[in-house]
Amino acid sequence: MGFAGPLLGLAGALSGSEGDPANKEGFAAMSNRLAVALYVLAMVALIVGVDVLFLRDRFWERLFANIAIVLVFGAVYLLFLRRG
Repeated sequence: MGFAGPLLGLAGALSGSEGDPANKEGFAAMSNRLAVALYVLAMVALIVGVDVLFLRDRFWERLFANIAIVLVFGAVYLLFLRRG
């Protein structure tokens, strides 16, 4: 009986059914965190891909390219994806 409450709450949040507003806020926060995590994962994948494919033996070019990629991703996040 101890597991029924959390499981039912999770099922309600995942189904998107009408219910407790706290569940919807929690689901929105969870989906926002997931979107940010995927965004950061895409940035890391791009950085590693550029490093391995194009800039393997060029330290300074790699450093500047990585900084530029992070700055572009940060600017796009702040301009378009941040909520609030």
